[in-house]
Amino acid sequence: MRLDTLNLNNFQGIRSLTLAPHGANVSVYGDNGTGKTTIFNAITWLLFGRAGEDIKGYTPKTRTADGEAHNL
Repeated sequence: MRLDTLNLNNFQGIRSLTLAPHGANVSVYGDNGTGKTTIFNAITWLLFGRAGEDIKGYTPKTRTADGEAHNL
């Protein structure tokens, strides 16, 4: 399997992200809370329909302090 491009729009906390490894290996690193796990969850959501970790009630929708953000 080869990942050419991953486009995320309003996925969990990521407003917009394009990752274009064109089939090459990718290392994702950064400070806590910067979206590394969200990228992992996006890939596992596409492949398996669930989050990368066993999270009860997981949803890919963006969440705010009031709950899920609608109309995104």
